Amino acid sequence: FEEGRPVKAGEVLVMLDDSVPRAELADAQAKETLARANAARAEELYGRGAGSARARDEAHATLLTARAAVELMRARLEKHALLAPFDGIAGLRQVSPGDYVAEGAAIVNVESIDPIKVDFRVPELYLRALRPGQTLRVRVDAYPGEDFTGEVYAIDPAVDTAGRAIAIRARMQN
Repeated sequence: FEEGRPVKAGEVLVMLDDSVPRAELADAQAKETLARANAARAEELYGRGAGSARARDEAHATLLTARAAVELMRARLEKHALLAPFDGIAGLRQVSPGDYVAEGAAIVNVESIDPIKVDFRVPELYLRALRPGQTLRVRVDAYPGEDFTGEVYAIDPAVDTAGRAIAIRARMQN
């Protein structure tokens, strides 16, 4: 991905080394193939009266376990492609290609900037006057003299005990 550029939901941003999970998936698939063949043989033997119900049930359980292992390996493999969770703008790269990345480490932020969210606090004294859907005007230092409009969509039900304020969140067009 290019830093500071738009990304689409589902776009691959980072590909982690997936050689080990690919090998694990191949191993799990081979075990599933063997388990499927064993289950079919056990079923055939049981049908002819030459095999026990226990052997058939164990072969079937082994097959189910092998299928689950394949799904687990597929899920692990999919985690090696880090995808954009939504349309947005890619931030600054925190790692370079080839870097070791620890689990949970920040790699890049993706931000959805239209609409934007505005969080602010209002003294609890005004609680009665607050409601979702209210229109508000916002002024920012970056654009002196300009007003921007938004709409309140969430009011935190908890009052901040330290400052006796209500947290409010609004949406605005960027």
